[in-house]
Amino acid sequence: MRALEVTLTLGLGYSTYVARGIHTDVYAVGPTYLRGRSTLEVDPTFHLLFLIPIEATPQATEVDWIAGPADRGTIELHAYQVLFINGKMMFAATWHAEFHRVADPRG
Repeated sequence: MRALEVTLTLGLGYSTYVARGIHTDVYAVGPTYLRGRSTLEVDPTFHLLFLIPIEATPQATEVDWIAGPADRGTIELHAYQVLFINGKMMFAATWHAEFHRVADPRG
């Protein structure tokens, strides 16, 4: 994505995003899964000439997700994320993660 952004801005800079607030609603619970939607507010900053930060208005991103056990001690999360800029969908992607249980080092 970084290469596409540099191409679209004629190589004049890049963008970074900082998360500011999150809200999650769980709307389905089954015996082996949870379904939910997380709304995250991000503050985008465009770095003109790779040096001058130009802050934009906060934007919303939504993540629809499903989580459930993969095996004993592992939870899988599958998600579809959409980023809105000025109310228009600008970016969408799917992603996944695995969370592993670890032993408490204190015993």
